[in-house]
Amino acid sequence: MAQELLLEQLKIMGFEPVRIDDGRYLFEYKEMKYLLRTDDDNEKFLSISIPVFDEITENNKMTVYETVNIINSLVRYVKMIIKEENVSVVYEHRLADNDDLEELLENIIQALSTALSLYIKKMRGDKIPYLD
Repeated sequence: MAQELLLEQLKIMGFEPVRIDDGRYLFEYKEMKYLLRTDDDNEKFLSISIPVFDEITENNKMTVYETVNIINSLVRYVKMIIKEENVSVVYEHRLADNDDLEELLENIIQALSTALSLYIKKMRGDKIPYLD
């Protein structure tokens, strides 16, 4: 039920979610792919991520770890994750009966976009307000 409501709301907002397998859908925002994941065993679980947007190399390893740590402490509700030498960012949420899905999805997408933007700026060596 929650999955159908989320997909309907994304469509209303102008996104075109594409099913990739059970409980997982891709959609695009600002030329980035977002992954919506739900759980049939827990209808209240919602996860949206920007999967694998950077790769860790020997040359950038320490900078990536430092940047991920900074973003995780700076941007609320999102988690940057390092897995198998790749960096992703995820927002997990427990749906409540009174959630305004449009507002919730807008906030999630904005938080993920902000975290990614800050990551890119920090990796380029740009100054980040309130941090540098």
